[in-house]
Amino acid sequence: MEITGGLLLDKASGVTSHDLVDSVRRLLKTKKVGHTGTLDPFATGLMLLCIGRATKLTGYLSASSKEYVARARLGVATDTQDVTGRAISLPVSTEGIGKGELLQAIRSFVGRQKQLPPMYSAKKVGGKPLYKLARRGLDVERHSVEIEVEELQLLEYECFAVDGLQQATFSFKVVCSAGTYVRTLVHDIGQRLGCGAHLLELRRTRIGSFSIKEALTLQQVADAVLRREQPVIAAVELLRGWPVVVLTDDELRAVINGRSIDCKLEFGLGELVALVDNDRCLIAVAEVTGSPRGRILRPRSLIGK
Repeated sequence: MEITGGLLLDKASGVTSHDLVDSVRRLLKTKKVGHTGTLDPFATGLMLLCIGRATKLTGYLSASSKEYVARARLGVATDTQDVTGRAISLPVSTEGIGKGELLQAIRSFVGRQKQLPPMYSAKKVGGKPLYKLARRGLDVERHSVEIEVEELQLLEYECFAVDGLQQATFSFKVVCSAGTYVRTLVHDIGQRLGCGAHLLELRRTRIGSFSIKEALTLQQVADAVLRREQPVIAAVELLRGWPVVVLTDDELRAVINGRSIDCKLEFGLGELVALVDNDRCLIAVAEVTGSPRGRILRPRSLIGK
């Protein structure tokens, strides 16, 4: 029987998101595994994977907000905007940039704003990932995208000396919209302070309502498979917090055949609803739409039984 559901993984540093997905495919013996957002190889933390028919849910989950804990260095900028890149500026003293100045700069990045995607990213221009163009020494025109930083909290600030120059590191927590590049945020903070900056460490601690505390390491998944235990959560659990409608037998047959059903509850137009059977098995994602007979639930993604 095909496995359908979700897997919360704690990604280790040094592993690409693609390699992690491939490892899960081999462990679970299934080809259908999709992610809801990658992490850079040096980054760690929560990755939410969809398995089997639940891969149809990736588009809904990818838009969830993310929470990260990170550490950055002031005084030097790099071409990748993180610790894996090469310095593109000479070290600059951070003397005169105290905790107050850093806090002021950080607070200026809270809210909706435009962010320019970095060259070293998976975003595509002309069908080609930017990082592949960057490795060829190209710097192509990119368009800024709108992001939102919901929360940006300074956790720690530390100064030290390197070759007689004062440098500094700071740790922070950020809650942001999907598509936000935390390393670009750090780079821009460095630009605002006039000293350059790059990301040293990054750990994703939350995706939507899912916490890193719920995640398993890849080794723990492998161990569970050896014990013949199921590490995959039910597909309906991936839609945690969504409104849920339990289908009658007649409604179940209609939805499985792609037909809309009457909306009996007070949902807003355009709202997305999880449709489940009596066993709480996810059958479909439906959208509340209008019709001559009133509001209906129109199936958008059929998961089925």
